[in-house]
Amino acid sequence: GGQRVAGALLCAADVTAGWAPEAPGEVTPDHLKLLELVWPPVETLVVGTGEVAAHDALPAATKEYLHSRGITMDVRPTPSAAYTFGVLREEGRAVAAALFPMGKGSMDGGRSGIYSDARG
Repeated sequence: GGQRVAGALLCAADVTAGWAPEAPGEVTPDHLKLLELVWPPVETLVVGTGEVAAHDALPAATKEYLHSRGITMDVRPTPSAAYTFGVLREEGRAVAAALFPMGKGSMDGGRSGIYSDARG
């Protein structure tokens, strides 16, 4: 805890990395291919969409990709998504998180938002 980062993060297994998409609407199936390498296979992707939960934030093709891989999506505001990701990891669940920044600009991709990372 306490580390602050700017930009989007993808968290899976024991890896947390900066991520190319600047907004949920920019996420493509190619951005999520890393999840295919995680063991055990990811069952849930928690998506933090900024200040509010934008359930329609991911493109249809991305949602279809997740569904085809058997990955459920849990969309929340970023603070709630980070918390949920941590709780599910502590429970030993196969979970990943796509976290987008909050703050001023979060509705346009969070380009100016900064938040604490989710590794707890």
